[in-house]
Amino acid sequence: ESADSDPKTRRYLALVLGLLGSNEAVPVLRHGLDDRDPETVKNCLWSLGHLQAESAAPRVIELTRHDDASVRLMAVYVLGSLHAPEGHALLVASLRDPDELVQWNAAFALARQNDVAGRAVLERLLDKAYVDKFAEVTVDNRSRYRVAAVEWLAKLDGPTATKWLSGIST
Repeated sequence: ESADSDPKTRRYLALVLGLLGSNEAVPVLRHGLDDRDPETVKNCLWSLGHLQAESAAPRVIELTRHDDASVRLMAVYVLGSLHAPEGHALLVASLRDPDELVQWNAAFALARQNDVAGRAVLERLLDKAYVDKFAEVTVDNRSRYRVAAVEWLAKLDGPTATKWLSGIST
């Protein structure tokens, strides 16, 4: 119904549909994955992940290969929350995505599944100088990424994480 509306409206509606928490929105959100506006696609992806819409997994998997890195970033994030077995290989492959932020989300997605395949990426995030190179990421979000890496490494490796965590620069 809002297909011809302005992109900001479609973006907002996609988020609202997810926040309302009803699985009745899943078909509409799945349709939104074909929107021409990457931001709308990202918001539809987020909402489908929020709703744990397992039925969207095949299309989410396709979007991990999207031309727009920001769409791949969100698709990888959502794929990790869906726990779709068919998506595991793509999460591992996304650790080698040309966009490092996609790699970060792939590592977090794998960690959420108790998979250590992204450990090297998580370890890189412990290096403040490395993370600070990403000017497109706000200072607050850089800190959040680093803290999340610490938390996931500690959860994945338990007591053996000490060697990695002791090397964190401030």
